[in-house]
Amino acid sequence: AVAWHPEQLFFAVAGEDGLVTVNSMKRTLCTFRGRKRFTSLAWQPRCDLLAVGCADSTILLLRMTHELTVAGELRGHSDSINAIAWSPTGDHLLTTSEDHTARVWDPWTGDQLTVLIGHTGPVNAALWSSEVEVVTGSTDHTVRHWNVSDGFVRPMSGMAANHDVAVLIAEARRRLR
Repeated sequence: AVAWHPEQLFFAVAGEDGLVTVNSMKRTLCTFRGRKRFTSLAWQPRCDLLAVGCADSTILLLRMTHELTVAGELRGHSDSINAIAWSPTGDHLLTTSEDHTARVWDPWTGDQLTVLIGHTGPVNAALWSSEVEVVTGSTDHTVRHWNVSDGFVRPMSGMAANHDVAVLIAEARRRLR
């Protein structure tokens, strides 16, 4: 997995070999070696906090100072993490998993705010369309749009199987700009 920092000229790379690196275009700035297989990652938009999804169903929060250090760990999924997305303000985290769910977290307290249930296959895509609405895409050939403002599972819409997930996510991103 690769993620560009939202404000700085560097990017993070995470792999199934248990290594996370933060790199400029010229060199490696810092590394983190864990005893986990890393599957996904995303930078928090307002600070140097990196959320890293793991094959063991956890999400590591790594803080970057002069090195990467563990700032927290989120637990709640029952299978591998597939995608991670921070809310536009960086106050919440959306994760998707092989367990057919997506979850919204308060990463500062470690609290799981809601579980989004409705997909019938692994959920592979995660996107915030506003501070209170998220979009998820699944191998079940659906894209779902959820309102998470009240912390309850409440799908606003699901797409038919013939819709292209990548096209729908690109459309949602374009609306965010």
